[in-house]
Amino acid sequence: MRYGKNEILIITFGWVQNEAGMKAYVVARNSTVVLWDFENPVIYIKSASQQKAFVFSR
Repeated sequence: MRYGKNEILIITFGWVQNEAGMKAYVVARNSTVVLWDFENPVIYIKSASQQKAFVFSR
């Protein structure tokens, strides 16, 4: 993602319960969240731009 001089990248961390929890986790615009699954050995990275949300998992 490219960010202009007036945009801020926000990265947060959290815990979710399986992939369904990751899909339900709300991400603010221009943000990325790293989510640890406490039931499985998986880390999800979920991002959102101004227009669309992107999900990268495992």
